[in-house]
Amino acid sequence: MRFFLLLFIAFLPLAHATPATRASLSLQETTFIVPHNDGEAVEVLKILRAVGAPDIRVSAQGWGATLEKEPKEVLSNLKKNVVVMEMPSLVVEKKLQTEGHHLIIIDHHQYDGLNRIRKESAI
Repeated sequence: MRFFLLLFIAFLPLAHATPATRASLSLQETTFIVPHNDGEAVEVLKILRAVGAPDIRVSAQGWGATLEKEPKEVLSNLKKNVVVMEMPSLVVEKKLQTEGHHLIIIDHHQYDGLNRIRKESAI
């Protein structure tokens, strides 16, 4: 499972990225926002720490976590690239993009009115 998650983290963002975005993706230029609310998240956090990701924001929210519920400091001083794992929020996502961040959503769930089911990210 860990091997699969490592591949998932490493290559999924690149699958749909433009060549310019691929060139700019690096751990040093990326903020990861991950809830600590299930086994997937725990494994992703282990992998991010193992590869030395310098900017990991761990949400204390349980299931049903959204970016709207995050404290302001979690969404402040973000890197150019922002990877959000399973914390849907169309309003905050749009705001981050408007501020110039390249947003990468890692999700495979369906929410009320929002379908993020993707075979590429189903774990």
